[in-house]
Amino acid sequence: IGQIEELTNLTELNLINCQISDTKGLEKLTKLKWLGLSTNKLTSLKNLEKLTQLEFLYVAHNPNLPFSEIVRLQKLLPKCQIKHNATE
Repeated sequence: IGQIEELTNLTELNLINCQISDTKGLEKLTKLKWLGLSTNKLTSLKNLEKLTQLEFLYVAHNPNLPFSEIVRLQKLLPKCQIKHNATE
């Protein structure tokens, strides 16, 4: 993600099916309320806990994303609805 500083006022971001393998840099988008990361190659949701305004997060169809990452982030962002299909 280039020039992310210019995007810091975004409230919605759709990165569905973009071959993303990590969330590095997204933590700077602190005004996000909606984030679509489905159908990617994520293995972690590290740094997303800094998105305290987040209300909806879509991470389904990331086959290597462990359920433990969903649980961890849900505890850190209790007001955020996380849609996923990770299994325990």
